Amino acid sequence: MSYEPRIKSLTVEFDDGRVYRYCRVPKSVFNALRLSSSSEIHFQRHVKDRYPVEPVS
Repeated sequence: MSYEPRIKSLTVEFDDGRVYRYCRVPKSVFNALRLSSSSEIHFQRHVKDRYPVEPVS
């Protein structure tokens, strides 16, 4: 997982190797995800289906 603050882009690599870029993600959302005790649950609740997403090849 990485974050580009200039363009508010969150890049996530899943266990199966797929990589996706989520756009317009506030830095506060990234920070909360990074600090969460369960990043998977936090991602499901606060990122997935809330921000525009594109696959990264």
